[in-house]
Amino acid sequence: MYVNFNDLNKNSKVWVFQSSPEIPESLLDNISNDSKDFLNQLNSHGNSLKGSFKLIYNHFLVIAVENIENEISGCSIDTITRFIKNLELIYNLSFFDRLIVKYKEHNNIKSTSLHEFKSDCKTKKISDKVTVFNNLVKNIDELENIWETNIQNTWLKRFLDDE
Repeated sequence: MYVNFNDLNKNSKVWVFQSSPEIPESLLDNISNDSKDFLNQLNSHGNSLKGSFKLIYNHFLVIAVENIENEISGCSIDTITRFIKNLELIYNLSFFDRLIVKYKEHNNIKSTSLHEFKSDCKTKKISDKVTVFNNLVKNIDELENIWETNIQNTWLKRFLDDE
């Protein structure tokens, strides 16, 4: 059952799907409507799940599911993955490219290959103060508090000192 994102418990499970390329403005309403429809049907073993989504910076689609009353099952998680893969096909987007790094520079979202990011860190084109996105956050509380974080707080920091 779709609910407002702010009505979900802070411990609600989240999945952050990073789009490459940026999601065009013209697709935001369609993706929003598809996400609401999907979440209205999401269930676990026949029990309705409370869920929501956020489109952030036109680069990220966050799906959140509250698992207090009804625990989300592996089958439901697979259903979320299939839904996102379907969005990729319909709208010609890519949400599963793990070799793309997104970071914030002067309040602009930048996107680059992992290889180029590593090179830019080594040559100091990317500062050790840069804000990156920790897409491995587990719940809404982490999304709100540690998703946007300094590179020093993530696994990407190893590229700063790479020889």
